Amino acid sequence: MPLRRLNTPATLQHASPCVSRRAGARLISRAFLLALSLASPLNAQPATQPADTITPTTLRDLLVDTRLDAARRREAAISLLATGPIGVDLVARELNPTRDPETQLFIARAVILSDAAPPELAQPMLNLLADADPILLPELSAALSRYNDPRVLAALLAPAQNDKLPAEARSGPVFALGYHPRIEVARVLMECIQPNQPAPVRRAAFEALGNLTGIDSHGSDLAQWRRWWEQHRRLNEAQWLAEVLQNQTRRRLADERQAPRLAERLTELYRPLYRVTPAADRPVLLAAMLTDPLEPVRLLGVELTLQWLTDNPAQDNKPIHAGLRAALLSRLDDASPTVRQGAARLLREMRDESAADVVEQKLARGEETDPDVLKAYLQVMARMPRRGAVGAISAMLPDPILRNDAAGALTEAVTAGLVDPPEAAVMTRRLDELTRGPQPPEPRVIDLLGRLGHILDWNRVAMWMDAASQDVREASAKVWAQSGQPLTTLIGRASDPIIRRIFVDAAGRRGQSVEDFNALVDLRPADASQLTAWQRSVTAMASRVPAQAVIDADAKLQKADEDPATRDRILSAAIDAGAEQRSADDMAKLLLARGELRLSQGDANQALADLNAIKADDLVDPALRRRHRQTLFRTRLAAGEVDPAFSLAGQILGDNQVDEAGRNTVIEELLTAAQRQIATGQLDTARNILARLQTLLNGRPVTAFAARISELETKAGVAAPEPTPPAPTSAPGEPMTPKATPVTPTHSSDPATTPSATSPKPSPDEPRP
Repeated sequence: MPLRRLNTPATLQHASPCVSRRAGARLISRAFLLALSLASPLNAQPATQPADTITPTTLRDLLVDTRLDAARRREAAISLLATGPIGVDLVARELNPTRDPETQLFIARAVILSDAAPPELAQPMLNLLADADPILLPELSAALSRYNDPRVLAALLAPAQNDKLPAEARSGPVFALGYHPRIEVARVLMECIQPNQPAPVRRAAFEALGNLTGIDSHGSDLAQWRRWWEQHRRLNEAQWLAEVLQNQTRRRLADERQAPRLAERLTELYRPLYRVTPAADRPVLLAAMLTDPLEPVRLLGVELTLQWLTDNPAQDNKPIHAGLRAALLSRLDDASPTVRQGAARLLREMRDESAADVVEQKLARGEETDPDVLKAYLQVMARMPRRGAVGAISAMLPDPILRNDAAGALTEAVTAGLVDPPEAAVMTRRLDELTRGPQPPEPRVIDLLGRLGHILDWNRVAMWMDAASQDVREASAKVWAQSGQPLTTLIGRASDPIIRRIFVDAAGRRGQSVEDFNALVDLRPADASQLTAWQRSVTAMASRVPAQAVIDADAKLQKADEDPATRDRILSAAIDAGAEQRSADDMAKLLLARGELRLSQGDANQALADLNAIKADDLVDPALRRRHRQTLFRTRLAAGEVDPAFSLAGQILGDNQVDEAGRNTVIEELLTAAQRQIATGQLDTARNILARLQTLLNGRPVTAFAARISELETKAGVAAPEPTPPAPTSAPGEPMTPKATPVTPTHSSDPATTPSATSPKPSPDEPRP
């Protein structure tokens, strides 16, 4: 009888429990049949049939559809038998020897599992025995054993004893007799193992005797079977059944011991099979593994599905394979808690909303009791919260094993707005009772307390921030930071790197006080990875604290060699907070600080924009006005605005409130500008600056700068001056003013630096002396 290869899904199913251990060993060979089936690509899963179109004809179509997985085809066969005469008639047509043996396998299993085997199918199955596929034969024989009908047994005995029939026509019925444990059947089988019988009949009879008696040790040893028969052929019916039952029980125990080893060998064959399966076809293989009757195969299916999800994290924005998704959903009802747990975790990773709906119902109905599976379900609810599960999850909080995961799921439910006020009040009271002990609670419990928004005892939260557990400290600090509690409690624990990071973030979000701001500035991290968060928070707080606090912080950061760009952002945030919040003097201080910073970085134009934004007439503090004028002079000189710069220089030198050091600073700035022009070859401009400086000095020698002025004039090519009468002496205390008649300089080729023929007038936005 030739072996006809079955398609992949069917070969993933093992024989029914009533098959012999030798038949059970065929499990190993089925993996090789799987490898053979790779010669043709696995078929894709069709769309699910709408519920309102399920008819016997539709079920028949599902049964014969080789693209479907084994579980769906088996269920279709069972459902088809349950539809009544029409369905049974459709099934009977598929039992023709010319039809698909895989379909016939599912029909045989449906008969085995049915409450009452349909009588109409007995004869079609008997007809199949004459040419049954070897893999189909055990299932078909087991299905026929469901008929407690003497006519079925007689229909098996007749061909088995008919020597005139071909051996192939007899071997199927002979094998099927092994599922009828009667002594008269054993007598017929003893006749069929005799040497005068054809080899196929003898092989079938030896296997049938092993199945019938539960004895595996005799195999095809004729002598041993003869001795056994001599010892048992005279037993009465009660003795015979007791002997068979004892042997079958012993075999079952041996099978149970052997099954793990067989399953282990089978699962090890699936790993290379998965690797050689084309990537597009792997979901079909995984779906078949997940619905396999062998638990180790299903567990391996869970493992390989996780690997598949890792290799295909986004699935290129395509929906998950329908067959694989359906197989995983079905595993939420698996008999194995480990499989249920694994399926729930995979569906969570896939963010399968329908799985969340199923888990919601299971939790609400209290169907699951295994703690590990419940944890997996709670993790599904944390990823995809559902309103209907809130009550059941809240009731799990007292369970120390489930509490942390339950709190995590409830936290997400609160965040999603799925918890109403009465439920929140119940949770708060329950959590208050659970957290009264000396031991700190789980981190997610602390987080849930914070999300509920009503901490009954903040002293406890502060105490938890000193716990040994890093996770507890972090959760407690986060709850504190998210509340309206003073940040000083976090500042006092900022030596803890975890709490320091939380404080930095909280200060940026809601810090208001100068104390918080100063602490934040002092907590500048050395770790570059945390520097951006610190800069962001300091900048955010600078817009909320007084100007002087920002000025002091900038001075501190300058002393610490802080990045100028960071200082600029901090000052800008304080300035951008708006003049409505600050006085004219405070705004001037901030603009001066930023202008001086930008000037030090060589950006004179930006600095000038800041200084021009200050209205000197609005300033109350005279010292601040003088500082603004001094800085504006330096900035304009650096920007190449020589005329306005000299106008400001004259005001500064003529101001009685400016001390000698201030005047010297102006002279030093002008000489430095002249030196810079000489260095770049702009001699006309340098001579212009030196000549106008002499005018400002009103012919008075300045001892401290005399040598330098003479040196620069020589380098610039200034001719020696004609002797002039001594300048009038100013009375003590009077300002030193420039001459009324300006010095006419040598014309410069640079129009931007060429002075006018008359004394320059201050622009409207310049301060008056």
